[in-house]
Amino acid sequence: MARRDSLYPPRNLFERSRPAPATPGLISALQAYGGLQAWAARTHRPSQSLGRLGPLEVRLAQTAAEVRQAQKLRYRVFYQEGPAIANPGRLFARRDVDAYDAICDHLLVLDHAARDSQNANRPAVVGTYRLLRQPLAEDYGGFYTAGNSTSAG
Repeated sequence: MARRDSLYPPRNLFERSRPAPATPGLISALQAYGGLQAWAARTHRPSQSLGRLGPLEVRLAQTAAEVRQAQKLRYRVFYQEGPAIANPGRLFARRDVDAYDAICDHLLVLDHAARDSQNANRPAVVGTYRLLRQPLAEDYGGFYTAGNSTSAG
């Protein structure tokens, strides 16, 4: 029986986000824009709170709406308050979105005393961090920081 990696040549994350004929399990860039996560990123995810102190709660995002809240916060911090320059897609969506959003877990800090500006029924996301587990990184071409490394000479 042939091994999976001999049937499908290794491809990096961005190549995997492009549609390929009859190749199951590819992550569409539209998933990330919709706040959706790949099935593998949703498995083995704790549904309970990871900690709470007063009105602040730390937990992983459970819904596409919560992932979109995290993307909006990242956009505000990186592009509105920080020096980053948004590309047209990010500028239009007003969210910091990339292909890693679909495979990462999104750690959220929720403030139950504050309300989300778009929906008063949910708490505001006041902090966020993306977590990429090693098995998913290996399946999708590595950690996103791997492309940022430089060698000191």
